[in-house]
Amino acid sequence: VPISRHSLRAYEAARTAQDAIFPKWMRARPDFQKVFPRFCADGRQAEDELTISAFEKDPLERTSEDCRYITKWMRQADAMKTLTRKTITKLAMRRVRLITVEKNRDVFHQGDVGDAFYMIFDGGPVDVIVDGVCVTQLHAPASFGELSLITGGPRLATIRAAARTRSRNASRASSV
Repeated sequence: VPISRHSLRAYEAARTAQDAIFPKWMRARPDFQKVFPRFCADGRQAEDELTISAFEKDPLERTSEDCRYITKWMRQADAMKTLTRKTITKLAMRRVRLITVEKNRDVFHQGDVGDAFYMIFDGGPVDVIVDGVCVTQLHAPASFGELSLITGGPRLATIRAAARTRSRNASRASSV
């Protein structure tokens, strides 16, 4: 998408205003970056790091801020778009964990009992394999495994990490 002169001027004006409100020395402080990641030069990266940190905590030790980061990230997945923010927050506060699956390792196998669903956090993609044939690949923030979790039926596919992948999962005991 080409950048117009108008949008470039607006961006420069916003950066100048941001510099006037929060000087560079202040934005460089780690405590400032944690509280106001969107005002940092690399705010997206800071927010991702806070989200990862929140996922890695024991669910019983998560703060409301941790749940806010997790909830914001979870709302990106199609499977979550029909759920209310309150329901997603409940999921974030329960046994939602960040797991790492190494390349060529299976997350689960076709026919397994569905005890959790997963959302790709980063890395990936994962291969969806049905009857030994790779039918598609999923990329972040895609989710998989929710159908078996809801119906209690067997897994309809094997999911294999095509590259090192971090996913978050929620087990049947923790689902809402």
